[in-house]
Amino acid sequence: MTKVDTRPSANTRSKKKRDRGTPTTTCTACLDSFKEPETFAGKCGHAFCRECLKTMFLMSMQDEQLYPPRCCNEPVKPKSLLQILDFDQIRAFDEKVIEYAAKDRLYCSEPTCSKFISKTAIHQEIATCPACKTQTHELCRSPVHPGVDCPMDQALQSLLEIAGKQKWKRCPRCKAMVSLSHGCAHIYCRCGNEFCYECQKLWKTCKCHVWPAGYHP
Repeated sequence: MTKVDTRPSANTRSKKKRDRGTPTTTCTACLDSFKEPETFAGKCGHAFCRECLKTMFLMSMQDEQLYPPRCCNEPVKPKSLLQILDFDQIRAFDEKVIEYAAKDRLYCSEPTCSKFISKTAIHQEIATCPACKTQTHELCRSPVHPGVDCPMDQALQSLLEIAGKQKWKRCPRCKAMVSLSHGCAHIYCRCGNEFCYECQKLWKTCKCHVWPAGYHP
């Protein structure tokens, strides 16, 4: 009968000896013990294991009240996020940091998306969603409405009020404001459109009695 040596090898005994010499600390969240290099301590001195700290970061991306991850009102953060998160999670967390820091936040007007749109994706008051590419009007937070005045554009509404009092008119094509103090009602707009100043219809298609001799159809 072969006798089996069950005594631990020299390497195993050496490893156990090293382990006994490695300080351990208790995770504040799960209360399990971990080697100190495997935990992350906040300024308050409380330590968290890798999994618990990862959970704190992921939860802060779902609930802004949990951002930033903290203990005793002090932020808890590893030297590198790669110690607890993968690349996709880091990218998502960085996007949330930008969103949470934004003062006037804009979200996609598509109800099934509602993704945050950063300032870098807004051009001339038109915001393009990075996820679904839906375009949202920055002022009214609604889908873009080309050719339709925005009720939330206070500057435009003030101008329209003044235009009404001054009897100014708008080009039906480009919406530019036009003022006519004297002369023919035939307006040639800078956009190339020709229209009647009285009714804003395409020139020579209306029945306004303001045409010069020889122009009426």
